[in-house]
Amino acid sequence: MPVRFLALVLSLLSAPCASPEAHETSAPSGGESAVLPAPHASAESAAVEPHRGDDSDEGDEVEEIAEPTPAPPEEAALRVRELQLHSPIGEREIAAMAAIADGHERRENVFSKMGGSSAVSRAFLHCFASDEFTNLAEHEHLRETLLFFREGRAGRGSPFLRNSVGTRVGWSVRHLLTGRPHRGLLEVRETQARYALVLFGGNDVGGRQPLVYGERLEQLFGDLSERGVIPILGAAFPRGDRNIDPMVRRYNRVARTLARAWGIPYVDFYTASYDSPNHGLARDGVHPNVFIDGRRGRGCELSAPALRHGQNQRNLRTLEALDRVRRARTEGALDETPSPRGDGSPADPFRVVELPFGDHFEVNGDAPNSALDGYVCAGESAATPERVYRLEVDSPTEIWAAAVGRRVEATLRLMSEAPNPAQCSHAGQRIEAELQPGVHFLVVEYQGGARAGSASVLIDAQRL
Repeated sequence: MPVRFLALVLSLLSAPCASPEAHETSAPSGGESAVLPAPHASAESAAVEPHRGDDSDEGDEVEEIAEPTPAPPEEAALRVRELQLHSPIGEREIAAMAAIADGHERRENVFSKMGGSSAVSRAFLHCFASDEFTNLAEHEHLRETLLFFREGRAGRGSPFLRNSVGTRVGWSVRHLLTGRPHRGLLEVRETQARYALVLFGGNDVGGRQPLVYGERLEQLFGDLSERGVIPILGAAFPRGDRNIDPMVRRYNRVARTLARAWGIPYVDFYTASYDSPNHGLARDGVHPNVFIDGRRGRGCELSAPALRHGQNQRNLRTLEALDRVRRARTEGALDETPSPRGDGSPADPFRVVELPFGDHFEVNGDAPNSALDGYVCAGESAATPERVYRLEVDSPTEIWAAAVGRRVEATLRLMSEAPNPAQCSHAGQRIEAELQPGVHFLVVEYQGGARAGSASVLIDAQRL
């Protein structure tokens, strides 16, 4: 062994051990040495190791290192959800339905029917009361829900068979709301139902006032929810008349967004039947048709050929809606829905990241935000309570927005870049506009009367 190598080994063996708190290593370019954490120390413990000016630990104070401030979440650009047969049921919707049901004892396996002639028809749901007239076909997964509601008692019999006092040929929502108490409340009083199938629109479209329809639904939903009844809202069917069908879609847009505002289920019968022969309508172009087996109508036949008929589609989608709401309230969220952010003030507006969007709120005289005034766009303005919504789009996007209220008057105002009244471009109970790429703000000003009321803000894409 060479002498120089042996001397090097002996010198290394006789050197003192390194400190357990640090290992020194020479800088690669002859600079000052760098002190590295001990091999077994965690990154967290190394980060909080106090600095010491000398070897003494007497009188030393530990220097606290502030936690880094987390970066705010990135703002999401607005997206438009594809039309679905059933509205999503996420945590927000479960909470909304729980708030309606809380404190009200009702029959969980009972629903009430409310609507016009299509809801009166014996082809609607009646056949589900017996296996003799029911064929679930490939929808056998719905049997548990079918049996659950078969066991319910709506008054003296099955909710499937009940002739509801909330249905009548030719009825619109206006007819249902007549009387004190109105027919809808009489029906849920007699049945003690937890759910109400609200199936209007077909007769309402004659009035050609979609927002009046929304205001009447807002009143109905308020009356039902105050008694612990959860509405399940259905779309109106297509029309064979091309002049009326666009109005049907406008009514359905109000219903779809209003359901989102309240957090209640919505069933899109329009989309479900639209691609069927003659849109699933009878020869009159108004009422849904039914599958005929021999000479007998079989509305609860759910095989593929039968589902080319409107009433069969309606029965299937209604049973699916009952199944979804029953499972969601017992098992948890079925879908992912955006979590709300913001408090609705000009400084921290509600973020709208998905359409259709709806926001329902109670008005009881409180005015948490009354900061904006002096709008340059049309319409009277005052320092009234307001809620502010933020929309960011990354491409030109046509939107429709509206406000409906129960004992509440509401006005919408649209502006870009900032919630600044000097930049207001549109005003009214309804706004239709094309948003250019960037950030936009929608403000709703509202005023209530002497009694408490409620309002809903509705936003959707213009996809008629």
